[in-house]
Formats: sequence, structure tokens, C-alpha cells
Amino acid sequence: DITVDDRNPIKAQQLAESMVKEFVNQSFEQKLGLSATANDNLRQEADRLKAKLQNAEQAVENFREEHNAVSLEDKQNIIVEKLKDLNQKVTEAKSQRLRLEADVVRHGAAWRQAGVTAAMLERAARAAFTAAPPARQGTYAVTIVLTDDEEMRALNRTWRGKDAPTNVLSFPASDAVSEAGLIGDVVLAYETTHKEARDERLVLADHVSHLVVHGVLHLLGFDHEKDEEAEQMEDLERTALASLGIADPYAEREARAAEVSP
Repeated sequence: DITVDDRNPIKAQQLAESMVKEFVNQSFEQKLGLSATANDNLRQEADRLKAKLQNAEQAVENFREEHNAVSLEDKQNIIVEKLKDLNQKVTEAKSQRLRLEADVVRHGAAWRQAGVTAAMLERAARAAFTAAPPARQGTYAVTIVLTDDEEMRALNRTWRGKDAPTNVLSFPASDAVSEAGLIGDVVLAYETTHKEARDERLVLADHVSHLVVHGVLHLLGFDHEKDEEAEQMEDLERTALASLGIADPYAEREARAAEVSP
């Protein structure tokens, strides 16, 4: 309470109002000062807690380094990398015990001019061999013959009774692959193969690789006379070609079949 002792009531009223106003202003400034102090205190406390957390994290990291400790996620990543390394070593060990050598024979210059290399043919043959490896370990061999439609027509007429060229023929060395050694010959006709690639808008190298894979699988005992056999052989071809980075050659055919299905 504020009491003003003055004979003039108006003057006394003005004086009292002035004093009240000054008191209110002083109180407000004090409150602002207290609020600023509180904010500073909160900020300091937040900084202190942040520093404490950083120290704790550093302590954990130091402990892990000192005791060679790793997190669960790190352990999982280490295990995955070790498994990958182990699988690679197993694959390398198997490849050393199970090998396929490919010999390329050229009848004519057209194949070379088309950019079909021996390395490409060998990769395709080994891709088929890896997709369907023989049971017995050892070094196997295949001969890939690059010829023309005229010679292919003669071979097709002599061995299959069909007086027309075809894209690929396989000549197994035996009825079944029972031991290491020569598994047979794969013969490709240039004109027919080139026409198929052009008509179907395929990369010639990819189509040739597919035919080599197909031919080598025949040498390994696979066929496509029956539906189940054809499905198995096509799956192996997809696997082999995928390892070469070549798209599924049967995808478009299956897509067309799905479109006409009821």
C-alpha cells in the first residue's frame, strides 16, 4: 500500500499514481531480469548435459578400442564379409578341381569379321559348364566349330536327316559324361545365326553366347524333347547367361504367352 500525506487531494492523487507507475516499471524490469537469468541457467545446464553425453560416448568408444569390442551390427557385417570370402575361396577351389577347356576352330573369316572372339566363346562355354557341372572332378574339353550354312546343311542332312541349315548342332563324345576329357563338339552356322540375331533384334555376341551355352548343355546330357526337360534346360541357360550379364532370352516369349492367356 502507498499512502501520500498532502493537503491538496489532486496533487496527492497525481503523486500517488506516479509512484505506482514507477513501482510497476521496476517490478517488470526485475521480472525480465529474473527471466533472462533463468534462460542463461537453462542454457548452461543444456551445455553441461551435452558435454557429459559426449564424454560418455567417447568413454564407450575408448573402452571398445581398448578391449577390442564391437557392436552387434559390426559383428554381423564382419560375419557377412567372412562368409563372402569363404564362398569365394570354395568357388576358386572347385574351379581348380573342375575345369573346362575350349578349343575354337574357324571355317571361314565371317565370324572373325563379325567380332566373335575365342575369349567370348570360351566364357560362354564355361558359363554353361558352371551352371551344370559334371559329378566327377577333372579337366574337361569342348571344341567349338564356327562354320557356314553350307557345311551346317551337310552336317544336318547327314546326322539328323534334315536337308537344311540350322543355328547350332551338338555332337557329344559319348552317351553320357562319366569322366573328365573331351565332352564333344558344338557347331554354329554363321548365316543362320546372323539372320536370327538381325530378325529378332538381338546383339549378335549375346545370341552367339546363348547358342554356345545351349550346345554345351546338350553335350552335358540335357535335352528339350519333353516339357519338363525343356524347362530345366531353359532355367540352366538363364543362369549361365545371367552370369555373363546377358538378359533372359525367353522373357519376351513368356510375356507374349501371358498376354494371350485367358
